[in-house]
Amino acid sequence: MNQKGFMLIEILVALGVGTVILLSIVGSLFLLTRAIPEIRKEVVALADIERATHWLTRDVVMGRNNSLVNDDPPVAQMTVTWYDYTKAADLEESVSHSVHYTWSPGTGELQRNYDGVVTIVGSHLTNVEFSRDDRFVIVSLTSSIDEESRSTVTRSYKLLMRGETGL
Repeated sequence: MNQKGFMLIEILVALGVGTVILLSIVGSLFLLTRAIPEIRKEVVALADIERATHWLTRDVVMGRNNSLVNDDPPVAQMTVTWYDYTKAADLEESVSHSVHYTWSPGTGELQRNYDGVVTIVGSHLTNVEFSRDDRFVIVSLTSSIDEESRSTVTRSYKLLMRGETGL
């Protein structure tokens, strides 16, 4: 028998396969459009923590003293002090520096007050904790862009200070 064209069953199978493929593509696009805003929020939260971590690491590593008491519960503010010994080469007095970090739960801002100059190093922080374990300063930062967001990022760091004696 010489048949021209397609049988009805072949057309129905092709339509069924095409429908499955089309539905999977539409479903994937739908999920992608719903996920992009959450991914953006997570990226912003992570960038917020990374910016704060940059300044905290820089200051704590330079620090010789801080306001934290060994093995006390975590607090939301910290002061770190150190001396700039580069002036000693010029036979001038060493310069004392101080940086104070304060977290405001209402605004989510982490402020850095370095020798009287205040800057905001974190804007979306929902929790900030500083504690001390011997010469280590333990920092825990949590950031979330909004309350409805499932994109909450938390990072904890253990930073070694230079110490109270020696360079």
